[in-house]
Amino acid sequence: MTGSAAKESGLGILTSDETGLPKDVQLAVRSGPAQEKGNHFYDEFIKDQRFKPTGSSANIMSGGTDMKVALDEDQILLAEKEFISQKVSEILNNDPNINEEDALIKAQRKTKPERIYREKLNQNQGVLIFYLLDPYYVFNQVPGKVDTNIQRLLKERGQLLNEPLVGMAMGFPPISRKLDPYGEYVKGDYDLEILDEDEDEASDELLPTDAVL
Repeated sequence: MTGSAAKESGLGILTSDETGLPKDVQLAVRSGPAQEKGNHFYDEFIKDQRFKPTGSSANIMSGGTDMKVALDEDQILLAEKEFISQKVSEILNNDPNINEEDALIKAQRKTKPERIYREKLNQNQGVLIFYLLDPYYVFNQVPGKVDTNIQRLLKERGQLLNEPLVGMAMGFPPISRKLDPYGEYVKGDYDLEILDEDEDEASDELLPTDAVL
């Protein structure tokens, strides 16, 4: 998936000549922890060289619509239609003074969560999305905003910023109770904040900078 990294701030874009892909790829922006007093994520980044995504970078996905890549147009339209219809019903139930037309307008403005697309996958499907992250943002080395502590750490490690970091997002369909979903799963070493989907407008603040709504 492409992002919004700027060429003047880091790697920015990988050309098709560099990657062998059909077209250029604009790298995604996920920033490293800020150098603030009491920020234990920053301390871990420097001392333990462990990156824990937080805030707007906690969700690697640019937006819920990323998860629709495996669906055809009819499936996408159906998922969005059902979501809007559900939201209209909720709005009408919660606000007896609103009419159906205004409820529809309000529902259409809601952020569409990734689950509405993922739940349209059949049980033999899954989604694996690769994100190429601009290292200048991850390591807080954007010109004019260079973190000298991290800069020193990179020099000690002999680490260059000429290649993107790779992030992955996986999507699984609903699994029938008749099937055995047993397996071993690995979760990142950070706490996930589950957003209330009824607060979609507020949740926009937590989306990465390259999110498309």
